[in-house]
Amino acid sequence: MGAWKLLPVGAAALLLAACGSGGGSNSASTSGSTSASPQRAVADALAKTEATSSHVFVTVQVYNGRHAVTQYGEHGSLDRSGGDLFIDRRQTGGALIHEIFQRGDGKLDLYLNPSPAPLAKGKKWLKIDLIRYGKERYGAETTAFVSADREPLQPARLLGSSVAHVTLVGPDFVGPNIPTTHYRGHVNVVAAGRAAGVKGAGLRTLTSDMGKVTQTIDVWVDKQGLIEQLIVSSPQPTAGKGVTLRETVQLQDFGKGGAVKAPPASVTQSFYKAP
Repeated sequence: MGAWKLLPVGAAALLLAACGSGGGSNSASTSGSTSASPQRAVADALAKTEATSSHVFVTVQVYNGRHAVTQYGEHGSLDRSGGDLFIDRRQTGGALIHEIFQRGDGKLDLYLNPSPAPLAKGKKWLKIDLIRYGKERYGAETTAFVSADREPLQPARLLGSSVAHVTLVGPDFVGPNIPTTHYRGHVNVVAAGRAAGVKGAGLRTLTSDMGKVTQTIDVWVDKQGLIEQLIVSSPQPTAGKGVTLRETVQLQDFGKGGAVKAPPASVTQSFYKAP
């Protein structure tokens, strides 16, 4: 493993998600399913959305008080292929960074091009086993991401933590005319880490990386049970007082996302293998 590390810097937010779903305090019910709790409704919508191709648009804003001081966007496609979920993303404007996520049973890999670490001759992509990274950094089977280098639907998965508190906000619209049901969740990332088995030195590292922040995650689910939009608001105490990161993820054109595949192994190098 080289000297380069995945570490949160500046206003970047490290997001941790517990594996599986839990039984946090979650009252009320969805307009589409009177028997499902808000937490269960979000989990069901996430599973259905991940099984449906779509186009994904991400906007990240960093606020200092009420003023946005940084903003950038990304676009990509979501595709379910061969049992695995693939997400392909590229930045819009500025640096040309290409990211591909591959999620499968017990697997979450991130491919980066260009690579932030040196690659051997003939290699074009850096492959990072994010589950392994989380285990080595925090000592538990979690998935850890740095700012927008995380899977864009990961915030909805975080709401499955046993310490997440999810409530029904009510009927709402996304854009001018898409009727949805709006849910809101609150998750303390250190508590979520502890619930996922992070402890001792790993928990101290997580607290140092993130601070004891509570993220607010809003999710809008349409009448087909698909996630139309989610917004994450996360304080950034390590970046300065009053600094908040706000990430908006919008999904469109369900059933029409482009086909996505992992890069060929011949041009890929593992993060854990020095060039």
